[in-house]
Amino acid sequence: MITAETKRKHNKKSNDIKDYTYYHCTRRKKDIDCSQRKSISAINLEDSLKDEVSRFTICSEFKELTLEMLIELNKKEIQTRTNIQEMQTQSLLDNQKQLDKLLELRLKEQVSEEQYNLKRETLTKEITQLKKLLKETESRAKNWMELNEQIYEVAVHGYNKFMRGDFETK
Repeated sequence: MITAETKRKHNKKSNDIKDYTYYHCTRRKKDIDCSQRKSISAINLEDSLKDEVSRFTICSEFKELTLEMLIELNKKEIQTRTNIQEMQTQSLLDNQKQLDKLLELRLKEQVSEEQYNLKRETLTKEITQLKKLLKETESRAKNWMELNEQIYEVAVHGYNKFMRGDFETK
């Protein structure tokens, strides 16, 4: 884990006060062997990070292969999710029809009140569960899209953003 320390230095000749930020390892994680023995400045930290990131840049062929695989996975996910949504929607419609038919039977006094209440409760619970499943499927679609956008962003623009971005972007 890395932490920052800000120190203030007073220049006696010019009577200026300057703040300097230094970074160092906290050595709190015992399972990580830290080789750092002294603090480094923000500029040196940034240079070290740039060197480290440049070692892991993605070559253009790998980037293209990754994006092709992402497209293929996306097609499969869309098909799977669409099939799931269609089945869930159809089940919801079927249960709603059964509930409507049950009410009709009750109004015609073809089922007892006890049978009606029992079956209505069962169907209502199933409908509630199916609505919950439909919401989860919608959430799955949203999460899938966000994940793919992040992967694409890193694969295509990550290196350049890190090298040319401001401190916050990095």
